[in-house]
Amino acid sequence: MAPYDAIAAINSARSQIGIQYAWGGGHGPTPGKTHGTCQWYVGPPYPCVDDGVEGYDSSGLVRFAVWNGSQKSIDLGHGGNTDRQYQDRHSRKISAAERQPSDLIFYGTSRDFHHVALYIGNDRMIEARESLKPMVESPLRTKDALWVRIV
Repeated sequence: MAPYDAIAAINSARSQIGIQYAWGGGHGPTPGKTHGTCQWYVGPPYPCVDDGVEGYDSSGLVRFAVWNGSQKSIDLGHGGNTDRQYQDRHSRKISAAERQPSDLIFYGTSRDFHHVALYIGNDRMIEARESLKPMVESPLRTKDALWVRIV
């Protein structure tokens, strides 16, 4: 397996800025944007507006970035959600003090995550945050955050 390239992961996520959020998007057979779904939707907004929208949800976007950062050798969570990504064998838990660009920020608890983003340095991150919104670069949020490094 090739070494993990943090710059490639960040550039991959950055290249998706502006693409629409889609619940369930990015979870096709291989990483990349796909049509969203309303299956298992836990919104808001209600009713679900993501069915058929092409894009990513948060774990789909991170899956795509890690795939490209690993030269297409790591499919983080094998298409699964944030919980599966956090538990993936390539996810090494680190402290906030250890964070470096391309580390992942999981929000929630280690048993029930609801969001993941890619840290890009300088207290900034790239994320797919919510329905009807595009992928964005945002200020870092650290409340309820657990950190992971891809190894």
